[in-house]
Amino acid sequence: MHAKIHKSALDGRRIEVVLVCALLAAVRASANYIVGGYFPNWSAGLACRGLPVSAFNSSPYTHIWYAFGSVINGTWAPTAGGDENPGGVLTQLVDLKKTHTNLKVSISFGGWGQSDYFYPIAASSANRQKFISNVIPWLRSHNLDGVDLDWEFPAGQDAQNFATLLADFRTAINAEHAHSGKPPLLLTIASYGWAENLTDWPIAAMAQSLDWFNVMTYEDHQPWNSAPTGINAPINSDDGRDITTVINGYLALGVPSSKLLLGAPTFAHTWVLADPSKTYVGAPAVGDGAPPGECTQTTGDLAYFEVETLISQGATVVWDAKSQTPYLYQGTTWVSYENPASFAVKAQFVKSKQLRGLFVWDIDEDDNNALINSVVTTFTH
Repeated sequence: MHAKIHKSALDGRRIEVVLVCALLAAVRASANYIVGGYFPNWSAGLACRGLPVSAFNSSPYTHIWYAFGSVINGTWAPTAGGDENPGGVLTQLVDLKKTHTNLKVSISFGGWGQSDYFYPIAASSANRQKFISNVIPWLRSHNLDGVDLDWEFPAGQDAQNFATLLADFRTAINAEHAHSGKPPLLLTIASYGWAENLTDWPIAAMAQSLDWFNVMTYEDHQPWNSAPTGINAPINSDDGRDITTVINGYLALGVPSSKLLLGAPTFAHTWVLADPSKTYVGAPAVGDGAPPGECTQTTGDLAYFEVETLISQGATVVWDAKSQTPYLYQGTTWVSYENPASFAVKAQFVKSKQLRGLFVWDIDEDDNNALINSVVTTFTH
């Protein structure tokens, strides 16, 4: 006996099938791009709006880098300062993979002002081998998927040594992969976001060793030392300090587009206008930026969620056509920031240049994933 099925029920099932197919297609499209972010180990400790791992929705991300690990001088042993122990930030991030099964979690070593140990490590073959032989089993023991080196910024012979360190790392990663049968560990670096510095490094040689570069395409214009107002991460600019110029620079040096991740800032830069009637890009400013935000407490910087507060208080918002980003002003405060629209432009840039994907510095300054969700939406359409 066959049950009768009402036509409306059949139509409903057809709609469900179509929706499921569309969702699967979107997931496959997004999977072609990396959606990454750095998760600072201080995220939970902001004065307000802190982001503990327990409150973090990792679902938009394919890759996360814990920032930052360190290295013990002399022994060249890696450490996450206890965050690799049960309950630590790094361990909690790794535990996200139990439910977010496609997520890759790596650790970044170094960071601004924290890179001194790289100089002796890279300068000596013995030190390089000791460091690498310490790091690889340490990554495996903590169920990590890779290592990111954020050395800011070697030059001259040190830059050549950096390339050698990466080559040695690649050799060791390949050997470990062949021996263990496990997926090869990822090897990335945080790299220059300014075109004028690219020739300081043997970029083409480094590219051969890396899975990709995390290109720090932000901080193009900063508020320090009474610098004029400027855009933090412009697509285009009048002075050549912009995303288009630096990405074209990597490509011209022979780096495959598939080895470039575009960096996008969730933080804003702030200026104090010398004359509040002059509010344009390049306007005169004084000091080292506007006063700190309530949560981030850093002069010259605001988190995206702090910028939203200024907007809610009536700040004037302007869309800058050249940079494809917004800025705002209120009294003597001037702010270059990102919003979902500018993040969508950056994601479209990634698509147009056929880059590997996009990453943010940093995850905790977004507002409930508003910025990164814009990237995912753009990648899937």
